[in-house]
Amino acid sequence: MKVAIIGGGIAGLATAAHLIQQGVQVEVYEQCIVPSKVGMGFIMLSNGLQMLQELDLLAKAKKLGHPTHFFSLKNPTGTTILETPLEDALTMMRYDLIDLLQRKLPKSVVKFNHQFESFEYGKNKKLVAANFTNGNSVKADIFLAADGRASKVRTVVFPKRTLYEIREKEIVGVLKDKDLAAHFGEGFMKVISPDGGLSLGIVPAGNHRLIWYLQFDTQKYTSPSKEASKIKQFVLDRIRDWQAPIPALIEKTTVNKIHLWPIALLKNGFEQFYQANLLLLGDAAHPLSTLTSQGVNSALEDASQLAYLFAKFKLKDKPEYLENVFKKFQQVRLPILEEYERQGAVLLEKFLAPFESIDDFQIPLGNNKKNLILK
Repeated sequence: MKVAIIGGGIAGLATAAHLIQQGVQVEVYEQCIVPSKVGMGFIMLSNGLQMLQELDLLAKAKKLGHPTHFFSLKNPTGTTILETPLEDALTMMRYDLIDLLQRKLPKSVVKFNHQFESFEYGKNKKLVAANFTNGNSVKADIFLAADGRASKVRTVVFPKRTLYEIREKEIVGVLKDKDLAAHFGEGFMKVISPDGGLSLGIVPAGNHRLIWYLQFDTQKYTSPSKEASKIKQFVLDRIRDWQAPIPALIEKTTVNKIHLWPIALLKNGFEQFYQANLLLLGDAAHPLSTLTSQGVNSALEDASQLAYLFAKFKLKDKPEYLENVFKKFQQVRLPILEEYERQGAVLLEKFLAPFESIDDFQIPLGNNKKNLILK
């Protein structure tokens, strides 16, 4: 049995690592020409850290990342509105986690310079081969699509599952500065405008690195062009009068380390994750609001859940159980992901509204409140 994974991001690499441990033949097809340093960072939460433990990568991740011990909420003048401890939170750079996962795999597993183009079909919508823009065609028994929020695979196989941009956009920056890192300490800080629709988050990422992100309401603020200098100026114009050293944080960030991210979700929510011998994973299956910080964590959950079902149904030796595996995967994952989706909608509503009371505030981190069980 051969499994072809389209997309060498976190969902794809983690899935490959799990399946290889079971002796499954896996190849990962990644569109980047070489291993990439692209991407900012994220907060790993307890569910994601547990998944790294399953891959025996938690200790290494903790050395590369930075523990995030508390959350603080402030207004633009610097007054602390709320401060509360955080348990099991770790900030990581995306490329550090990608590198960890790649090192978990034999070097021959990841095939770079493979941008997906189309599929070849057999009977009953079963996929026979994946075609790539470099001219290669790859045959496999099972295809897993982990090619991100703007998934080309999803567009080809499920053309009615389209994305729409929500009212919130984010501008994300990263810089390395010893003095600023010392000032902001080891917590996740969020500064919110009392008028709503504007906030700045700051998290430490270790090695004197800081990740910051400005969230803004696109109906209140006209989004800047994609020109890097104008994006930076847009941020400075929004926070110039906020308490020091926040303006300096933005000023010291070089323009090549600042990026504008529109946030897009599926119009009709999460529907079918699979068709025949194809399964969508991670953001390709269920793009989540960045307000929940569950994108990476839920991708790691996907990988663990699928590997568990591969083993439970002994799929390596009994390929006839493939539909059972995909069906059970969707049955287990869907309620959990819909809960994250619901929380994202609540957090967006609160973000857009004027801040009135701490009693109505919700920490901008998604969690499995209903204790829905994996596996």
